[in-house]
Amino acid sequence: MNAWLLLLVTLGCAYLTYDAFRWIGSIERTPFSAISSLWKGGLTHLSVVEQNRLKHQYASKLFGAGQLCWLFLTITVVLGIFTIRAFIA
Repeated sequence: MNAWLLLLVTLGCAYLTYDAFRWIGSIERTPFSAISSLWKGGLTHLSVVEQNRLKHQYASKLFGAGQLCWLFLTITVVLGIFTIRAFIA
């Protein structure tokens, strides 16, 4: 694959990684009503403690939305390695 094309794909994936990590921070400030609307039937029947637990679970960097961040970060690192090898070759 062309080294310049790999560089563009790597930069695009790096931006997605940055955006995904920023998105986790905004989940903390999102009202629970917006999050609960994602589930069919909503989750308004839960107590406030359960709502906060679910909100923190989906904002976690290891589980929930954090999995997307780690996936993009891994892809970015692998693409970065392939890009460097393509420019050296």
